[in-house]
Amino acid sequence: MEIREADLQWVGKVTFVFPFKAQWNQEVAIFLAERWKGEPGESDEMQSTWFKPAEIPYNLLWQDALHWLPRVIDGNKIAATITFQEDNETVDNVILNPLGTAVF
Repeated sequence: MEIREADLQWVGKVTFVFPFKAQWNQEVAIFLAERWKGEPGESDEMQSTWFKPAEIPYNLLWQDALHWLPRVIDGNKIAATITFQEDNETVDNVILNPLGTAVF
């Protein structure tokens, strides 16, 4: 799949904090695109699949997704910090700040 840079719309960032495995800490920029060429393909991390927003299988995603992804899908720009527990999977704390409404 190809997306032109001009078709990317910045909608926020998520900072992931892993207190018990600090090398996993990361800040991720979130972009949306409404135009692209081709179809998504498989990567080293995942097999891409299309879902309707109401059918996203949150139970198969990292726990953090349920805290921020629905807001982005609803058109909100966000800044979030998500901290994980010692198992590096369970969400311990979420700080979510809306940044206004995205224009789609």
